[in-house]
Amino acid sequence: MRLFFFLLISLYAFTVLGQDSSKEGSMKDAQFIIEKERKNLLPEVPRLFEKPPPPKAKEANGLTYTLEEIDAEPEILQRKISVLRAKQDILTKLYGTYIKVGYGNFVSPYLEGFFNNKRNQKYVYGIHLKHRSFQRGPVDSENSGEGHNAIDLNGKLFTKPFILAGAIQYNRDKYHFYGYEPPFTTNRDKIQQVFNHVGGNVALENYSDSTLIHYRFNTAFHFLKDFYQARENQLGFNGQVAYTMKDSLTLKLIADLYLTKYTDTVSVNRNLWRIKPVFLLPIDVFQLEVGFNLVYQNDTSSVVDTFNMYPFLEAKYTRNKALVPYVGIKGDIERTSFKDLVDENPLLAPQVVLLHTNQTLAFYGGVKGNIIERLSFHSGLSLANYKNLYFFTHSPRDASRFDIVYDPKNTTLFNLFGELSYANRAETFTGHLKGDYFAYKTGELEKPWHRPKYKVDLLGTYNLYDKIFLKMTLYWLGGIEALSLATNTSQKLNDVVDMGVGVDYLLLKKLSAFANFQNILSRRNERYLNYPTRGFQFLVGLTYAW
Repeated sequence: MRLFFFLLISLYAFTVLGQDSSKEGSMKDAQFIIEKERKNLLPEVPRLFEKPPPPKAKEANGLTYTLEEIDAEPEILQRKISVLRAKQDILTKLYGTYIKVGYGNFVSPYLEGFFNNKRNQKYVYGIHLKHRSFQRGPVDSENSGEGHNAIDLNGKLFTKPFILAGAIQYNRDKYHFYGYEPPFTTNRDKIQQVFNHVGGNVALENYSDSTLIHYRFNTAFHFLKDFYQARENQLGFNGQVAYTMKDSLTLKLIADLYLTKYTDTVSVNRNLWRIKPVFLLPIDVFQLEVGFNLVYQNDTSSVVDTFNMYPFLEAKYTRNKALVPYVGIKGDIERTSFKDLVDENPLLAPQVVLLHTNQTLAFYGGVKGNIIERLSFHSGLSLANYKNLYFFTHSPRDASRFDIVYDPKNTTLFNLFGELSYANRAETFTGHLKGDYFAYKTGELEKPWHRPKYKVDLLGTYNLYDKIFLKMTLYWLGGIEALSLATNTSQKLNDVVDMGVGVDYLLLKKLSAFANFQNILSRRNERYLNYPTRGFQFLVGLTYAW
């Protein structure tokens, strides 16, 4: 519709424009009059000639602000925290040399000296000298006297990878065979025994925890000769290597070689070789040591088993260090030498028979740990079987001397033990107590001659203000049975009880006095039949250090 209307208007306009302009139009003259009848009036507004007052400032509510320029380099903060520092240990004055001189009853002079270098991180060395003799003894005065002399030189060299140590010593010990039946009718020189011993060793070991291989090698020798021309030469090599593999698995290899020659009326070669590989296996809360022990011996004195192999197994509970139980099984050849037997009993008759002891099998177990702080304990038991276990009996050739007798059949030994150790925090008081119970079941022999059934050792020390040093000892041995040649019967010996006390008093910075009292109960102790020991003994003297 709109389109139609638009077309119509366009057509009309086109028609008008197309007409001729010369012709007059038909529009007549007309006059248009426009009248304004309405007036638009606005109300008058008065003019204001006064300036409006300025706006009032808002109150600041009492707050004032100051803008200061900030320095781009702040001051260093003052540290208010105090750093705790460990108290530096005060090095005490170290005296490298001191000499002790004393005298006691039974006409017993005493002299001992220690000569050592002072603190040094690279090496240490020292010389030790000692003399102690008793001109008189418990039986027939000088017939039971004895004397002891010793010289010892030692040293160590410390390097980063290893420690090298060495020592050489000389000992001279004199005894008398005073276990004879009275009256004494022979020359005193014929009942004396003198041992001269020279020995030494060289050891090499590493100590770094950073390496996976730890080792220790030792070479030792000794030469021993008695008054009756019996002598022994021995050369020993000992080595131990431990290699830690992955997962804390450790392989340990222990090897020993002893070349020994004993000569009396005849010469005997006694060689022994031992190798013991062991694996250390940590399994959860347990540590296992598993291995075996191979021993070869070549002893020309008698026919013995030349080759032996033994198992070795030990299990230890390691979860709680305050309580560590363990059990194990083992076997070994327990080496015996002329020197070992002389150290245990110096009253042996000539032509000593020497055999190694075969520990065919041993079961053992125990527990160790701490009862309270600084009080530790260790207790356990073992049951072992032996062949050729040795004992002491009077020699039928001379009742004042002893022979070694062996039990060729099985000997069973049950051992129950316990020990306690204590030291207070300042270590002014220390104490150690150990007790053992032994039960023997012999095979061929009637009794375990001269072996004790129980043993107690006690040691206590007390330091009073670094001025007075006290010491107390107790040695108790009991249940000993001996074979009497006079009656050919068993004779039970009284318990050996030896109690002693000692005191050192610091007179000056470098000078102190000491007094030692032994066997204060004045008992007639007999460790071996017909050999009572000296009664109450005292030793007093002075010590000087520089």
